[in-house]
Amino acid sequence: MAGRRQVLVLGAGNLLMGDDGVGVHVARALQSLPAIPGEMDIQVLDVGTSPDIAILAERADHVIIVDAVRGGGLPGTVYVLGPEDLAWESRDGLSLHQRSLADSLGELAIAGPGHHPTIIGIEPKSIALGTELSPEVAARLPQVMEALCHQLQEIEKGINDIAKGPEAPEGGKGCSSRS
Repeated sequence: MAGRRQVLVLGAGNLLMGDDGVGVHVARALQSLPAIPGEMDIQVLDVGTSPDIAILAERADHVIIVDAVRGGGLPGTVYVLGPEDLAWESRDGLSLHQRSLADSLGELAIAGPGHHPTIIGIEPKSIALGTELSPEVAARLPQVMEALCHQLQEIEKGINDIAKGPEAPEGGKGCSSRS
């Protein structure tokens, strides 16, 4: 594929509703970091509570969404999910926003193959009026960032494998020192 891979990282959530704002907190933290060197262009967006993923991802090769996710685990549990993990969600509402992540990912799939969406979610404790994250969720932000870095390393490894063939080096670069 000609050109650099386009990676879109979307931080979703409502900053006024406690742990629901976790994706926005992560996006803002990422926006303050220097660019990661490599074979991809990474764009980080704070999409608030209305992530219209299909439109935003139109030109992206990979989409990573960071959001509060109800998965049934303990508060602060970090999930890394693909679209196949969300098939049941459109009925029950995994995302805490008006539109479900499954609905948005379904639109992305209809828009065309090749976007490779991933959701990095964190189980909320408190979705109540307030601008602070609960201690359980705040304590897990380093694990959310590490999961995100791992996803970026996997994307870069895939790019290197394609570019260099079967002798491509293992692992990615640039993220592990940022946790």
